[in-house]
Amino acid sequence: MHKKAFIGIIIILILFAANVIYIGNKNLWFEAKNSYWTILHTGEGLREGTLVTLSGLNCGEVTELQPSEDNKIRVVFTIRASLTKRLTDGSFVKVLRAMMIGEKKLEVVPGPRGKKQVPENSYIPGLDLQEMTDLLSTDQLKQFTPQLERILDNVDIITSSLAKNRDMFDKIVITLDEAHLMMRAMERSFLFKASVQEVMREDLKKKEKK
Repeated sequence: MHKKAFIGIIIILILFAANVIYIGNKNLWFEAKNSYWTILHTGEGLREGTLVTLSGLNCGEVTELQPSEDNKIRVVFTIRASLTKRLTDGSFVKVLRAMMIGEKKLEVVPGPRGKKQVPENSYIPGLDLQEMTDLLSTDQLKQFTPQLERILDNVDIITSSLAKNRDMFDKIVITLDEAHLMMRAMERSFLFKASVQEVMREDLKKKEKK
């Protein structure tokens, strides 16, 4: 009885060790890593353990976030030692977010081949992620203000003209309706290998019956 219990414990320990090795290899626990650092304007969305990728491959993680003397964020991160030979002069780090709503990560962009390799514990330039709210709250939007005003003015002129000229409005509606029918006919002719004219005639007949 005691022998069976001992064997069971051994099997459980072996399975546990195998899982640890598997998870460790997947999360790069047992591979040597080199540290580097960068400076970002903000650390929002970043934390210790944030994923670091290189050409889309998981290669490390953020290990430290500290404010710098000029109130920016000093970010220390690791990269698998086997990949650090790709870090040459001209490399940089940028903050990315998956699908606009996912967690942020650091993407390392390697420099040109043939350049000098970046030493361990060195600085690599960083680029912050520009969110849509950041764009709307910065002076960059002011560059498009004149164009937006001209577009709105033109839309206002067109809508005013259409309101005064009912015949023109009706013609535009008919034209858009015909364009819609043609687009649907082209799509269906592609799917069913029929001619566009045949499909359009069928759609018009269906529309007249309604």
